[in-house]
Amino acid sequence: ADSPAFPSRELGATSNQRESSKRSAHFLAAMEEPTKEAIADVQAAFAAEPAAAMMTYKAKSALVDGLSTTLSYPNTPEHGEMAVDEPPVMPGGKDKGPNPMDLCLAALGTCQEISYKAFATVMGIEVKSVAAVIEGELDLRGFLG
Repeated sequence: ADSPAFPSRELGATSNQRESSKRSAHFLAAMEEPTKEAIADVQAAFAAEPAAAMMTYKAKSALVDGLSTTLSYPNTPEHGEMAVDEPPVMPGGKDKGPNPMDLCLAALGTCQEISYKAFATVMGIEVKSVAAVIEGELDLRGFLG
């Protein structure tokens, strides 16, 4: 099966592209810290076969009860399911997990942290720590009509 990190099968890639993606994913997964050389290898593989760089990310959710939903990631089922809910102050909320806005803000922060680490690694800059604090305002009057 294709690596979830490089889901080339869904994009109709050739057998060679799938093998290249699998080798890149395996190489990266075996490392604890990214290296400039490893990232350069992936960049070269993507330059040689641009279709291998195309990603299709997926999330699947279903309303369970009240305002609680179950979230999963079809490309990475090993991550399991996650509850997403609203706090009890919202009618129907049971606080079974983070709310959608929490997840949205967390995604923005983690994307920045990962990007900074990857870019710094390529540039030869040692990164000891990266952290983000993301805040967003939401007028719930629009949510409730």
